[in-house]
Amino acid sequence: MSDDVVMTGQQWRPVVAIGNHGLVLGLDADASWVVVDGEQVRGVALGANLMMLLPLLEQPHRRLSAAVAAEVLLVPPWDELLVFALGWPTEYWPGLALGWLEDGYPLAGVRNAVCVVKDDTRRSQPLRHRALRLSRGAVC
Repeated sequence: MSDDVVMTGQQWRPVVAIGNHGLVLGLDADASWVVVDGEQVRGVALGANLMMLLPLLEQPHRRLSAAVAAEVLLVPPWDELLVFALGWPTEYWPGLALGWLEDGYPLAGVRNAVCVVKDDTRRSQPLRHRALRLSRGAVC
């Protein structure tokens, strides 16, 4: 994206835009992933802040991963984001997370979350079947 930025007393480097609402996934001076909006560094891109990363799932994982890899060598928090999305109570975010996996994102780091979706009778049958197809051959 661009060079380092100093904002609200913190130095950070923008890596990729998150959706169309002014949020950016970046790296701080300690090489930690952070979420930044137009006004301030929101915090480390983990835990409760993962919700802000959900719109990244609307992009194909290959394109997004290539864009991030062109900017930095650090592994982005994709596994954490997918686990978070798979646990979301509605169908939209889990569906997009399964789409990433169907498109070739490695299952290894999120296998348990996929198995939970597969076995969750509160989920729609199509979503459970998608998770079942992905988890075949995996120990759940």
